[in-house]
Amino acid sequence: MIYLLHGENLGASRQALLDLKKNYSSDSISAFDAKKIDVDEFVRVCETPSMLSDRRLIIIEGKIQPSALRLLSSLAPSSTTDVAFWVGEDLKSSNKLFKQVKELRGQIHHFKPAIPKHVFGFLDALGYKNEKRAFLELHRLLDQGEAPLYLLKMMVWGVRNLLNVKCLPASGGSKLKMNPFVLRKTKSQVGNFEEEELVDIFRKLLEAEVFLKTTQLDPVLVLDRLVGGITNV
Repeated sequence: MIYLLHGENLGASRQALLDLKKNYSSDSISAFDAKKIDVDEFVRVCETPSMLSDRRLIIIEGKIQPSALRLLSSLAPSSTTDVAFWVGEDLKSSNKLFKQVKELRGQIHHFKPAIPKHVFGFLDALGYKNEKRAFLELHRLLDQGEAPLYLLKMMVWGVRNLLNVKCLPASGGSKLKMNPFVLRKTKSQVGNFEEEELVDIFRKLLEAEVFLKTTQLDPVLVLDRLVGGITNV
């Protein structure tokens, strides 16, 4: 069996991987880093029987390179070997690994980010353009120890929902795979923004994410400016 565990909810996907490992003896589990995978070693492990179990699990962690994936696809692991790919990000259906696992009839599990309830107050304030409340909620979350980059990802998530609903007015959002509660909330807020405004906000959020990851900018100042920009457009 081939498994693909992917998505931004790292806690849930790691737990799923741990649960999968419980089905195998410790000596029958081998792990590889996708960026440094040695195909010869992979073949050797596939062909080496476990002393304590009749099944072997090979785990490949990270986003595997297309060149390595082509080599792996030419292998023929024994019927007693299972392979689990763990990728800590969302993979599109067009991704080569995603397509290969699907073609081989493997199990694909997508772990979407869990949105804690205490973050909704902040996202609601942004959606309703309530500047005062948005700043209060933002700094409350920061004081509670929430990471600035995580809060920025939640802002991206919220604005993406607004943009998706805005772009599908005729369907009323029915074509979107969105939680019904989130969809109702988003539909009640989308009228506060023009499509062009949402596109510009989304672009600025993505730019801010790059800045926070690659520069020494004060993350709190970056978030404050974003909140002011969103609630005053």
